[in-house]
Amino acid sequence: MKAFGNFGRAALVCAMGLGVTLAGPATAKTLQPFLVFGDSLSDAGFFGGQVTNGDTWAAQLGATTELGNPTYNFAQAGANATGDNPNVAPLDPLDFDEQITLFEAVAPPIRDTTTAVVWFGGNDLLGAANAIIGQIENGTLDPFTASGVDAINAAVGATIASTVGAITAGITRLEGLGITSTIIAGLPDFGTIPRFISGDLAPLAPFASQATDLFNGSLWQVALALDASPDLDVQFFNTQAVFDGLIAGSPGNGFTNPTGNCSADGALIACQGYLYFDDIHPTDAAHGVVASGLKAN
Repeated sequence: MKAFGNFGRAALVCAMGLGVTLAGPATAKTLQPFLVFGDSLSDAGFFGGQVTNGDTWAAQLGATTELGNPTYNFAQAGANATGDNPNVAPLDPLDFDEQITLFEAVAPPIRDTTTAVVWFGGNDLLGAANAIIGQIENGTLDPFTASGVDAINAAVGATIASTVGAITAGITRLEGLGITSTIIAGLPDFGTIPRFISGDLAPLAPFASQATDLFNGSLWQVALALDASPDLDVQFFNTQAVFDGLIAGSPGNGFTNPTGNCSADGALIACQGYLYFDDIHPTDAAHGVVASGLKAN
């Protein structure tokens, strides 16, 4: 696993463009019907609620847990791509492989045109960040030393490798179950979300954007590699470029507070002008932009 260094926001953005860019075939993708696998960024209420001030992108596009709905949503708040997430106990969300097992059990109707939207990774990276913060707080890691930087790079790099590996394995497993069309969504730049700007993970802010670049770049390479198979249509949804564009377009685009925390600021329920509902989850309006981007492609 390469160290963070300069993977390159510039390389990623230049290669995939500024905006909603999909790497893969030039043909447009239809999202009806579609399946959703992921975490709270896609959850339409699996545990009884959504982590936003309205609806996630998936709920806005009709993805529910209603039996018989061909647009079925398996995403669960707190889910990792791989393994359990102790940070959300007592909830016990299913990881990607377990969500696929649930898909097999529920057996929603699928068609030749059914697309799977896969959006994981946020909780996996946050878990690594929380573990690193714990080491900093107990004095076993100093982020201002070369050895400390190396340790952070190694820990986050290993998490990225396991997370991307789990996503790759899941898409391959879905292929065996008849789902050959997939969109993999990347993550927004962690360096621009409230938790890393002013929250408890602020000490890791210098690493956050680099980690996001490496994660998204790795997913993009996976999408290209899988899409090379004649039996698969796999595309990458550049979430990072979408959110970077919303921040760059502020305030003229209506997002007048693109880095603030709506919940902490007491601006509920409307979250007018906010990009983030809390310190990490987008608002209903931001989800609407994602929904429009996915629907358009």
